[in-house]
Amino acid sequence: YAFDKLIVVNPTPEAAFSTVPDYFVSVLDPTFKFVNESKSQGNTSYFWNFGTTNINHSSSIRSPIFTYPSDTGKFMVSLKVTNEFGCSSTAFKYVNIGPDINIYIPNAFTPDLKGPEQNVVFNVIAVNHKDFDIVIINRWGEEVFHSNDINEGWDGTLAGNNCLPGVYVYQIKLTSKTGKTYRYNGTVNLIR
Repeated sequence: YAFDKLIVVNPTPEAAFSTVPDYFVSVLDPTFKFVNESKSQGNTSYFWNFGTTNINHSSSIRSPIFTYPSDTGKFMVSLKVTNEFGCSSTAFKYVNIGPDINIYIPNAFTPDLKGPEQNVVFNVIAVNHKDFDIVIINRWGEEVFHSNDINEGWDGTLAGNNCLPGVYVYQIKLTSKTGKTYRYNGTVNLIR
């Protein structure tokens, strides 16, 4: 017996995408443009799921723009590409929505140059802020440093005299570009 059967192998699409900005934004502007980089032949349909719990947060546009709800989080985005033959491929990537303000506060510094050069001055680093205020207090409750300039760090002195080694309390107040105020209280160790 001879059987002749025609077997047709249809091409499979390759789903791929990138984002602008590159996978991270702050809640100040939680908007991504999703750039479809899929490879497919013939008529192709697209289905985007932006990874929120809302089933309406999806799209069938080739390269959509989506604004996330104003909350921080990590969201898994999926793009399903289906060609005219019913063959499909899905790509997944995470996007991150970060806080509207980021801050780094060191916990120690060495103003006498015995440690690394970057630790000579107690400097606070912050992103996405518009106002800054810092007060540093010694163990007797005396103010040893105060500034409204984030680029001005404390060099471990008071009125030109070296402060004693030990633990100092800081109080920082930052205002984000959206007007929200954040307060940080903690300690820094002055090492000599």
